Amino acid sequence: TTSTDAVPFAEVLQDMVGDANQSLNSADEMTNAFARGEQNDLHGTMIALSQANIRLQLVNETRNKLLEAYREVMRMSV
Repeated sequence: TTSTDAVPFAEVLQDMVGDANQSLNSADEMTNAFARGEQNDLHGTMIALSQANIRLQLVNETRNKLLEAYREVMRMSV
């Protein structure tokens, strides 16, 4: 048999939210640097913004699915 270390679900969610927040902050810094003329990497800035947007969408969809599952469980217990 193989042994796997289970990661608590709350920790996974915290990591996901933390990664999304870090990505948004990084994209914001890159956007501000580009706007100030400190860097000329428009391509990299747009990629960072897109990645941050995708991570934020993932967090939002995960939250929506969790709420939907919670509501379903609450309906079943009544």
